Amino acid sequence: MIRQLDFSALERLRDQGDAPVFSRARQVAELAARARLPVIYELRNYVEAGGLISHRADVDALWHRAATFVDKILKGAKSADLPVERPKQFELLQRADRGIE
Repeated sequence: MIRQLDFSALERLRDQGDAPVFSRARQVAELAARARLPVIYELRNYVEAGGLISHRADVDALWHRAATFVDKILKGAKSADLPVERPKQFELLQRADRGIE
């Protein structure tokens, strides 16, 4: 299915990291590189598979914040009283061997 995609009409692409596409990360990265299409991926696995750039919230920091919320709830705080937080730390990865021209 992915072999049939025509990237020629696109100027750029942002991948959301959906499961069917994630399982073909290397193939997606190779096709995008062949089409000279800059792609910003959500998951670092795409960069490790040959993609150009990955940008996302720092997952380790998210787990740390989640543990803080669990601790507060276990100490008696009501979950409805806890604030909703946005990520504060982000991760940006770029392949050194694939510069932007």
